[in-house]
Amino acid sequence: MHKMNISHIIEFATRNPKILQSALKRFFGNIDYFPLMENPQVEGLFNEWLMFDYKQKSGRTFLYDYYQTFKSVLDREIVQEIKSVIDTNTYQPFCIESCVAGDHTRAYGMKSGKTYDIYDKAFSTELSKLPMSNNETFFRRIAKVNDRWEIFGSNPVFIPVAFTDRYKKMMRGVAVSPKEVAVLYYKPSGDEKDDFTKARKRVDVVKKRREIEDRFELLRKRHHFTGDISLIVNLVLNEGYSHNFADFITDSLKLLGISKKHQSIKILNDVGELATDIWNFYPHKALKGRSPHELYTSQTRDAT
Repeated sequence: MHKMNISHIIEFATRNPKILQSALKRFFGNIDYFPLMENPQVEGLFNEWLMFDYKQKSGRTFLYDYYQTFKSVLDREIVQEIKSVIDTNTYQPFCIESCVAGDHTRAYGMKSGKTYDIYDKAFSTELSKLPMSNNETFFRRIAKVNDRWEIFGSNPVFIPVAFTDRYKKMMRGVAVSPKEVAVLYYKPSGDEKDDFTKARKRVDVVKKRREIEDRFELLRKRHHFTGDISLIVNLVLNEGYSHNFADFITDSLKLLGISKKHQSIKILNDVGELATDIWNFYPHKALKGRSPHELYTSQTRDAT
């Protein structure tokens, strides 16, 4: 059981309405956050980010300011725990390797490239009940307290994906926070809500390719790509990634000249979305010169 009072720290962090509004704006952007904050998971991710990751004008986090403000009046054990959390906390995606119910979970941290034994009785017990295999992934914050890695912050966010070793290596050193993970809970706007229906409709492939090329040029300027879109198109044409799509994204980053030290979550998302569209709307030799979209829509039309 943790000794630090999380709710008290959140109250401390939200006491100034102007700073709170600034933090909400930074976390949600231009999205209407009122309905989103009704989701306990989104609220929890925001509170965690506010406490651990939001930097004030001073450059300090609220957790650090709380520690400095109250360390003279709190019990020594609480102060030591908070200091340990400040010094060692890390938020990253973890790939599950094993689980001992009621004791700990062994997981690989994709940012650090290290394996952790994460001690939490409730988490390991619940995890052991879930119908999931090893190597599935969850996002969570851990910190080392009394020589043991323990869980702090909001509830875990699971994604049912097992990443390849090559993709894990690519993700090493890439920072992620609850701010990026919260996007998984945002509801799409009305014109995007039926993605499955939209996917079944035939798209003007020539027009779509022009849109992709225009988007590529915008991203080239934003992220300083050195490679041309033709390199990715040729990679797709001769694709050999039927069982390992993550390697396609890795090779795309290399062809665009994005070195590992410049790979942020934003760049990975932008390149991932772009490469996925190129994959879906440009020809593959394996599909006899057609794109997956053309093949899928023709099969759907024939079936109806």
